Amino acid sequence: MKKILLFIIATAMLVSCGGPKLTSRVVASSLLDFRGYAERGFLVSPYAYTSEYEAIGELEVYVLPANVKKEIKPFDFSNTVEVRIVPEDITRQELADIAVEEAKKTGADALVNFDIKQLPASLDSRDIYYIVSGFCIKRK
Repeated sequence: MKKILLFIIATAMLVSCGGPKLTSRVVASSLLDFRGYAERGFLVSPYAYTSEYEAIGELEVYVLPANVKKEIKPFDFSNTVEVRIVPEDITRQELADIAVEEAKKTGADALVNFDIKQLPASLDSRDIYYIVSGFCIKRK
């Protein structure tokens, strides 16, 4: 009888946890700010350049985040801190900075058709890497 009662209580608890829950709206945005590059005379655009230019070449930059130590506090509200090795956080702005520096090395003063892609490092891995790409040109 106790086993049946425990089974009914456990089932009721599991069923009550599975339904939809009320949540608040979440709005997130991320601005990839190209103004700093423009102030220094370098154009970055996700669109093609329609004025005269000298083509330099297509650029692809591959970025694999470093593994870093990070202190993580567990949810048990204890004063302990766990140190884990996790991939570093890389912002889209940092990726754009890397691509602009690589484009400048080619002599370009613009990087058009700019794009950032995030891909898994392998099919069985949680690790990710980034491909930042664009077309390097010298504006006339």
